[in-house]
Amino acid sequence: MIDRMINNMGNSLKIKEEDIPRCPKCGEFLVPNLRVDDTFVQKSHFFNVAKYEEFVRKAKDKKLVLLELGIGHNTPGIIRYLFENITYNYPFTNLIRINMNDSEVPTEIEKKSVSISEDIGKALGDILNYSCGKIEC
Repeated sequence: MIDRMINNMGNSLKIKEEDIPRCPKCGEFLVPNLRVDDTFVQKSHFFNVAKYEEFVRKAKDKKLVLLELGIGHNTPGIIRYLFENITYNYPFTNLIRINMNDSEVPTEIEKKSVSISEDIGKALGDILNYSCGKIEC
């Protein structure tokens, strides 16, 4: 489906109406499940939330690194603010934030954070290349 959309775009960079999927019941255009309004369906995405919360609780007095990849300010309450809060409140937790445009961290956690303003793929590639010089990859 995506390949067809791209192939049919041509030079216009616009998706043709006939390539947009439709609901089989009502015929309306399907839209991505984005957190932009009250139509976002969250439940199915959080079926393991209890396990996650238990993991975070158990990590309070252990070394923990939170790796945040590309999380901006669209919906910061889901991951961004949560990770900042955990980093602030958990004494042995550090945050690594990789984001080309929104890599800043609050002053309160600067000393416990690494902020990388870089493309995620490049940043992770650089980390891997650096690590392979130190350990067997």
